[in-house]
Amino acid sequence: EEARRRLNLPEDERLVLFVGRPTQARKRFWLAERAVGVLNKTVPARLVVAWGVAHADVPAYMSACDALVFTSMQEGSPNVVKEALACNLPVVSVGVGDVAERLEGVEGCELCEDESPEAIAAALGRVLRRGGRVRGREAVRGLDERVITDRVIGVYAKVLAGRGRLAAVRGVMGSVPQAGEGAADRTLAARAAVPSNEARVSAVRQN
Repeated sequence: EEARRRLNLPEDERLVLFVGRPTQARKRFWLAERAVGVLNKTVPARLVVAWGVAHADVPAYMSACDALVFTSMQEGSPNVVKEALACNLPVVSVGVGDVAERLEGVEGCELCEDESPEAIAAALGRVLRRGGRVRGREAVRGLDERVITDRVIGVYAKVLAGRGRLAAVRGVMGSVPQAGEGAADRTLAARAAVPSNEARVSAVRQN
């Protein structure tokens, strides 16, 4: 209710969130509109569009709404789905990118069998009738930057021999830029921590 008041959204209606630029063809806003139109024949709901708003306000929209509808025709690993899960917002999505993997096992979310407005509307209806939030945050916890970094370190720990080399890797990884500062930099820094073949040969000769 607080989020709805802050965003000046109605407090007595079911709200379905669409995040993205409506005029961008691959987002298929028209499909979300038609689906909500079909939905309104049985379950009254309003489509809320979060576009042209500060990114910092997106979590407020996700807190204010009852479900996210995701209708993109082409995506890799859509951030908006992961952000919705992190906010425990139920997600209704078409099967695109890695969404199926993200939603697997998250009760209260729906992956549509087909991409028709009727199928999306039916899924939204089930989610809205169920009501409440989902336990989505647990599903994306493994995507945390620190968790991924620890996994990379674990791989190097198996490859590299000796505590000294492992400590060097940890030192380099600790200085890698955080999320948003460049995945390429992280990769190069990690590679720099692995001794080259020439270095290994030199060390053997010295011994």
